Amino acid sequence: MHVTKKKTRRGSRKISFTDDDPNYEDFSLVWLDEKRNQNDFQCQLRCIINYLKLFHNIEQCINYVLSVTSEKIFLIISDTLSKTVIPRIHDHSQLEHIYIYCRRRTIRESSIQTYAKVSGVFIDNSSLMTKLKEDYQVSSQNLCSTSVVTSEESINNFNLNNSPVNWFPLLIETVIRTPQSNSIKKHLLSKCELDYIDNELEQKSIEDFRQNYKSTDVISWYKRDCFIYRLLNKAFRSEDIVTLFKFRFFLADIHHQLENLHLNYIEQLSNEQKQWTFYRGQGISSEELNKIKININKLISINTFFLTTTNFQTAITCAKNGERNSFIESIVFEIVVNRSVTKSAKPFAEINKDNDQSEILFSPGTIFQNESIEQRDSIWYVKFRLINEKQTKEMNQINELLKRENDYASPLTLVGYFLWKIGNYDKAKHIFGILFEELRSFDYDQISSIYNDIGLLYNEHSYYNEALDYFEKSLKHAKKNRSLNIAHISTILNNIGLIFANKKKYLEALKYYKEALQMRLEINDSKPTDLADIATSYANIGWIYANMHLFSQSLINLEKSLDIRLKQLPTNHPHIGQSYNYIGYVFNFFF
Repeated sequence: MHVTKKKTRRGSRKISFTDDDPNYEDFSLVWLDEKRNQNDFQCQLRCIINYLKLFHNIEQCINYVLSVTSEKIFLIISDTLSKTVIPRIHDHSQLEHIYIYCRRRTIRESSIQTYAKVSGVFIDNSSLMTKLKEDYQVSSQNLCSTSVVTSEESINNFNLNNSPVNWFPLLIETVIRTPQSNSIKKHLLSKCELDYIDNELEQKSIEDFRQNYKSTDVISWYKRDCFIYRLLNKAFRSEDIVTLFKFRFFLADIHHQLENLHLNYIEQLSNEQKQWTFYRGQGISSEELNKIKININKLISINTFFLTTTNFQTAITCAKNGERNSFIESIVFEIVVNRSVTKSAKPFAEINKDNDQSEILFSPGTIFQNESIEQRDSIWYVKFRLINEKQTKEMNQINELLKRENDYASPLTLVGYFLWKIGNYDKAKHIFGILFEELRSFDYDQISSIYNDIGLLYNEHSYYNEALDYFEKSLKHAKKNRSLNIAHISTILNNIGLIFANKKKYLEALKYYKEALQMRLEINDSKPTDLADIATSYANIGWIYANMHLFSQSLINLEKSLDIRLKQLPTNHPHIGQSYNYIGYVFNFFF
């Protein structure tokens, strides 16, 4: 049995995080006190909010609080410092709650009533812990992340490299479809152990998950308030695709579970009922609310798992919890679902049922039509309608573009390839780095595909030496396979030829192009894709001969390429146009 015993160093515990430590959760707990040291109590606080930062210097604390842009802050401050600090930070949008802590009640609550974010004055640890946990639970329910799928301007001039489209919902789907490795769970849990070092409660949860997790229990694990729920929600809300990629086995499990439950749920509903309405009540930031207001009749993606209820009054009660914080707006989402779209939308399902209500969980990246918003009695009411993505012009154009791009990458590298193509190079490299950590779990062809796809990306940005190194590694692993994948090896040889052609080393390029062509010609029972590859080889060889001013040899190969393409492709295909352009170029010099 694996037992976790991780410490920062011998005989010590990690109490406070430093500026170099990233926060993988949605909340930070800040403690400002000139003198107080309560290590045991502070460790207990980390069981509520893991990321704890201790400050003794007022200016350093204020600077940190005001610098935070992506997490919500809970601040514990001594009574002696509160009057100096609170006025300077109170209105910062990321500051959620303030707790004044004192040895004895030396501060009058009336003196702090003007500050809405002050949750109270506390003289004992127990009452502070109780209030902190209560506020944390409400705040965690108020987190919401939406995005506008696309804009009118993006539809007319649509390409992957330069588009205002929000790709995150589609990236989630791609992550779920990425093949798994045997070691992915091990790597994930090792990382989580470091993220929650010396947090005894979460270390127990991690060990419990390691020993007992089963795919059939995936939804109950997601609903449990532990490291999985917290890390996933932060990753979804911040669009951290790298963290989600590490969780891809868990996301795939929950997706398949929702698919199964979805079918069962729809079948149990009355055939006479053509429409259902679900509700969600919560608090919402002014920024998120304004995003909804200005995008009426647009497609909106909910970028997290979205838990709703069939009971309207339950939603109202949850929405009113937001009234405790004057910087939070109360909102009720009304989700309308027509029976006609239930089989084409992302899966949603009933995951819990009481006597008078059911809980319905929607998949992350679910897309809705934003139909209306109005305010009644201090609560905003928003009406979203679930759409059939296949029937919208925007989603059809996006999906068509993705299909074309998917042909250029293997399933394993598609997420990294996609990130690279939309300009997120650092995230793409992180994804490839995760795959390299898992290499031992893949077969030689899969490893070869990883190296080959990365080589293509480096070549695209003219990093020819780096690209050549990856292609050579790809070829090496492809040749280790007992049953050689001739088509794959010929593709790698062609790509190596491409590098030498780009470097204007034409003899080396010709050598690899010819070797690739010979392998492709020897494939038995050629498929249309194989014939297309043969045509590409002839075109590449012809173009190399043209650059070497050997025009007669160039024409022979270019005409062979054109002949295959005319038989295999529609007359308006761009490859046919490419062949005619090459031949025209050669005729211009040859005659």
